[in-house]
Amino acid sequence: QNAQISVENQYHENFSLRTITMKTFVASLALCLLISASTRASVVLDFEALVDASSSAIALAPGTSYEESGYQISGTDLSYYGSGAAAYTGSPALFANSIGNSTITLTESTGALFNLLSIDLAELASGPHATPYSIVFTASNAETQSFELPAGTGPVVRSFDFDPLKFTAITSVSWQQTTASGHQFDNINVSAVPEPSSLAFLAMFAGVGAFTRRRHQ
Repeated sequence: QNAQISVENQYHENFSLRTITMKTFVASLALCLLISASTRASVVLDFEALVDASSSAIALAPGTSYEESGYQISGTDLSYYGSGAAAYTGSPALFANSIGNSTITLTESTGALFNLLSIDLAELASGPHATPYSIVFTASNAETQSFELPAGTGPVVRSFDFDPLKFTAITSVSWQQTTASGHQFDNINVSAVPEPSSLAFLAMFAGVGAFTRRRHQ
């Protein structure tokens, strides 16, 4: 009888060890997936690669777009001010240096879905402007949101947050650079939308963990 009890105790110990090992494995894998998704999700496009000591506007090569961290910005005559320019905001910021209307478009380089979280905006030129003006952003889902730069003396950098109900899971966002709404933009905060396969993989292992717990309780 003692031998039988010993065998049963050994069985339960091994059983408990396997259960703990499985739970630890599932939890560790889920944590790794979440960390990986979080790491790749949040990106700030800060244009720091464009730092230049020039005292004037510097244009990108004609017809080219700007790419950073897997995102692409296209527009007519994309330019930025050197750090010696009067309208320099303190860090590189892009603008469309064209006469009249110009459309600026932000996309993920592979065409994947993304979320647009926030952006910094500043006046295009240094000096006073008597009236406020608005910049309207239009997402690929046809949702829009406008931000106002108030009257005053520019350039002053201001941060604006996008509505998460409107600018989520989009493929692009566009806005206008006009003679009446000249502006610089910087620090575009975007996040990737997890791929369905990654979510399914995580859900599968979460289900395995739940099943294991129910089975052995």
